[in-house]
Amino acid sequence: MGDEAPEPPQPPLTTSDVTGIVGLFNVMLASMEARLVAKLDGNTRMAVERWAMHDARDDKNAEMLAERFGKLEASILKVESCLDTHLDKERDEDIANKARVQPVVMSAKYLSTNWKTILLVVFSLLALAGFIDETAVRLLP
Repeated sequence: MGDEAPEPPQPPLTTSDVTGIVGLFNVMLASMEARLVAKLDGNTRMAVERWAMHDARDDKNAEMLAERFGKLEASILKVESCLDTHLDKERDEDIANKARVQPVVMSAKYLSTNWKTILLVVFSLLALAGFIDETAVRLLP
């Protein structure tokens, strides 16, 4: 234990040693930079390929969606035309019913609001008819 001799002191680094270490660091950093740039370049190429693939797939999907929406729109237009035809038929039937019912309703309204006047006219006509009849019986033997 105590037999071990201490290590001799190291000589200080010289300028050429420091220049060599800096040169070694430069080489190592340049190598790492080259590897990183190569890796980034490879990743960029792969990303470009992936995006091209995604773009192609998106174009197919857009075409497929446009086709589906076209079919859906055609189906909706077909249903809409059927509904329009049905609603037009119902509207025409409503107009025909109103044309049949409206005179009756109007007559009923007129009679209900003017019943006194109508009754007065009827009694006046009956009285006139009775007067004419009575006069004719008296004048004609």
